[in-house]
Amino acid sequence: MAKTSLPPGFRFHPTDVELVWYYLKRKIMGKPFHFEAIAEVELYKFSPWDLPVKSCLQSRDLEWYFFCPRDRKYPNGTRANRATDSGYWKTTGKDRTIVYDSQTVGMKKTLIFHLGKPPRGTRTDWVMYEFRLESVELVNAGFSQDTFVVCKIFQKSGAGPKNGEQYGAPFVDEDWDDLITENDNAVALPCFPCQEPSYDHPSSSNPAPSQSVHFEVGEPSLALYLYEAGTMSSVPAQSVTSKIGCQSSTPDLSYADGILLEKLEEF
Repeated sequence: MAKTSLPPGFRFHPTDVELVWYYLKRKIMGKPFHFEAIAEVELYKFSPWDLPVKSCLQSRDLEWYFFCPRDRKYPNGTRANRATDSGYWKTTGKDRTIVYDSQTVGMKKTLIFHLGKPPRGTRTDWVMYEFRLESVELVNAGFSQDTFVVCKIFQKSGAGPKNGEQYGAPFVDEDWDDLITENDNAVALPCFPCQEPSYDHPSSSNPAPSQSVHFEVGEPSLALYLYEAGTMSSVPAQSVTSKIGCQSSTPDLSYADGILLEKLEEF
């Protein structure tokens, strides 16, 4: 499986809706992805600290995403087996619903990793969000929703996550100096004007002066990554040339953090 290192500032940070209704739904339906962002790993065969190296996206950020096949505790039962060689994942709190277009499309479960054997395991700071699909549409189409779940794993700091905490790794300038100077294959994306609204004269028909956006991407695969994350509107397989939109109008409710899910489903 190919692994990609993202440059500073680029992070794979999908919303709950995007994880369930785009990534997990496509995985269960067997549809391909334009960019391999989430690895398929049998999570419960490993301790959580052994999982970061198995991620498709290599970074020093403290959160990782995986597709995990469902493993039952008993052959004819419904309970999942979440025990590892070093401990077990224990559910905490109630499952939360994930809503898209006024319908429940998934459920989100929170689990904490404990060392040892239940019920006397030692609680750690490793946390897992397990997302499962809840789609009548897929059931009616003959798909089994419980073949896979998608999981987000991270290591929280202190007794609990701080409000507004970012789990991105601290930036270290020296880590990137050599990569920038040695990368001869950098591809410069073209600049496109961005229209900004006039706040002083809302009724004015004259557009505000345009601005341009320009940045460089080291490898074509990163352009596909940007497309997958919803930043680009279209990226051909053999090219990284694309339009970069700057939205200034009222947001469309069919978008989820900038991604039109119905449009993505066409690819």
